[in-house]
Amino acid sequence: MATIADVAKRAGVAPSTVSRVLNSSGYFSQETRQRVLAAVEALSYVPNVHAERLRTGASKTIAFVMVDLTNPFWAEVARGAEDAVRQKGYELVLRNTAGDPERELAAIRGFQRRQVDGAIFPWLREGWDELKALEEKGVSIVVLGRAPEGHGFDVFTIDNVRGGYIATEHLLQLGHKRIAFISTDFTRERERGYRMAMEKYGLTPDETLVFREYAAPEVERGKTVVRRLLDQGKLPTAVFAYNDVTAIGTWMELERQGLRVPDDISLVGFDDIPMSSLIRNGLTTVAWPHYEYGRTAAEFLLRRIAEGKRGSGQCVTVQPELVVRGSTRAC
Repeated sequence: MATIADVAKRAGVAPSTVSRVLNSSGYFSQETRQRVLAAVEALSYVPNVHAERLRTGASKTIAFVMVDLTNPFWAEVARGAEDAVRQKGYELVLRNTAGDPERELAAIRGFQRRQVDGAIFPWLREGWDELKALEEKGVSIVVLGRAPEGHGFDVFTIDNVRGGYIATEHLLQLGHKRIAFISTDFTRERERGYRMAMEKYGLTPDETLVFREYAAPEVERGKTVVRRLLDQGKLPTAVFAYNDVTAIGTWMELERQGLRVPDDISLVGFDDIPMSSLIRNGLTTVAWPHYEYGRTAAEFLLRRIAEGKRGSGQCVTVQPELVVRGSTRAC
């Protein structure tokens, strides 16, 4: 098996130069880079990660935690993050929590044992103190969505209040007044936007139409809410779901129960996953750039690692926009 010394000898450079090229750090010429990469390919050289960790104290590993592996939104965000970390010679390790607090804590403890250099986490139901302790042990952290005040995490988020507002306002402008909202604990800002829009139009939200649903996978959340609405006996004219997967689950159950979208009930989602434009007539939704979101968050995390700095409570916010398709109509 080839060693870094073998690569250096074949390329006619020092082993430290090989390391700089492979880690994309420090200065080296384009000609040197080409010689090193040619030597790596000729010798089928594979870096010894364990030896590198012992030598530098770094694992060259970034953890990425997602809430729902079945949601295409997370796949796109993770793809952006992976492209960013691979470009810098890091490996991305994925974990799925399904929104389960026990699995969230298990992920945090597992990353401590694995000695990752950094981690990208979503909003947690619990475990914020444990996550802070992980950061204090030298693991750089970026949170996607939001984090509790006082912990000082760097956060990448979307303007969820505006997203919730423009989705609800679209329905209000179409004449809808009985608008149901499907939420969870980690989408309270979208709910706030929903309430702000209702109040601006002189309406008080009907609390029997606000659902905080935790069924997994997320498609089941929409189905569960439809069954609850039918049990209540008085259907809304529109439903705003906190994400597209839940909205699609809502659509599926409405049709199973003999109701049509948008003829009987208009429907709005959030995220603009690829399936939203493919489902019949298309899902009206709130769009934002998932891939760039993941990539930018990972690039920010890598800079923190390179600088050896902890989070400073910085918040980077992405602006959403409404995409109108065939799932909404005038009331």
